[in-house]
Amino acid sequence: MDSYQNIYGSLLLELTVADVKTRVTSKKFVRAAEAEGAPPQGMMDELEWAIPRDIPQAARGNALNWLVSLYIKGLITSTEYLASIDQESEWSTRLWDDPDTHVVGVGGSSRPLGLSPTGAEDISVVEGWEPSPLTRALETFYQIKELKLDRFLSTSNIEQIPNVASLISIVTAAKPMYDKHIAKKVDEDRTDAEKNSLVYEDHTLRMYIPKTKGAACALSRDTEWCTKSPGLPYYEKYTNPWYVKKFGMKPHKLFIFEWKGDEQIYSPAHPSAEGWVGGEVDKKFQLWYGLEGEEEDDNIRDPYDAPRDADELIDMAKDYLEITLGNRGRSQPLGQFMDIKDNPIKDKDLIRDLTRLVREHAQGLNALEELIVSSILLD
Repeated sequence: MDSYQNIYGSLLLELTVADVKTRVTSKKFVRAAEAEGAPPQGMMDELEWAIPRDIPQAARGNALNWLVSLYIKGLITSTEYLASIDQESEWSTRLWDDPDTHVVGVGGSSRPLGLSPTGAEDISVVEGWEPSPLTRALETFYQIKELKLDRFLSTSNIEQIPNVASLISIVTAAKPMYDKHIAKKVDEDRTDAEKNSLVYEDHTLRMYIPKTKGAACALSRDTEWCTKSPGLPYYEKYTNPWYVKKFGMKPHKLFIFEWKGDEQIYSPAHPSAEGWVGGEVDKKFQLWYGLEGEEEDDNIRDPYDAPRDADELIDMAKDYLEITLGNRGRSQPLGQFMDIKDNPIKDKDLIRDLTRLVREHAQGLNALEELIVSSILLD
């Protein structure tokens, strides 16, 4: 047993990622990495990148601890990372695959996600836009657990799952039951969500401000937005980002706009040939005004130090807006403005028109929201 497990024992379920990463110096981990000719820290980073960013922090630590244990046992590896060491080349930092065929590819090459030449399951980091079967399975596994639906999982303790293939099999079997449960819950929430979240309506559109995670999920069901996933913490991240909690600010709001029926509006800047906004693709939009990222992220502290209070946060946002205007033009101010497919809205006039409705009909914006809304309307 390595020293890490001696220290934490029965506390494994409460581990953080930082806790688990101390295992990089354990004799067993070092020995496993050296056997492959890999630096221990590099391989630990490789394992960490396999963990979904969207699951709770405690779950991320739990999942990484499991992967580290599998690596020590010689059950997983990353042939792409090992090859990049041999080639002395930069290596990518994400796990991806083709979601339909479960084929992993780098450049023009591809291979099934499965066994490496040594017989270990390969979790190679490669480029693409969809998470690998491992990352997707971990995300769904912990979504199910977050909603206390462990009854859908044949094994709910990840420490008892012997390998990656077994995890994928367990999640594959549970997913139909999970999807059915979520669909039923969202259907039950939809009517109340629409009634309780509606703040404005005219002959063209409706404007909603969901007040709960359930309402956000229900109103987002037919979109590609992350807020449609009840097992993920995105609603909380948007409404209560780190600075709201740290500085005691008012929570942020999410704004959802839905066109009624086949009604459309005309926007001269819209990318379609006719300039009409509406129809299938533009049926819904979601707007959020705030600072993205966690407190320690580079886009928060660079080129400024992390703010110490709400006033410094507002000053930082003002500086950011001035830099954006001076360097690139204010193409998209602070915040997120997404269409139904979760693509950024490129139409500045549309963002401004929707933001004008926010100004007119939303009550109780916090100071940062006020700043961003004003900057858009003055642009």
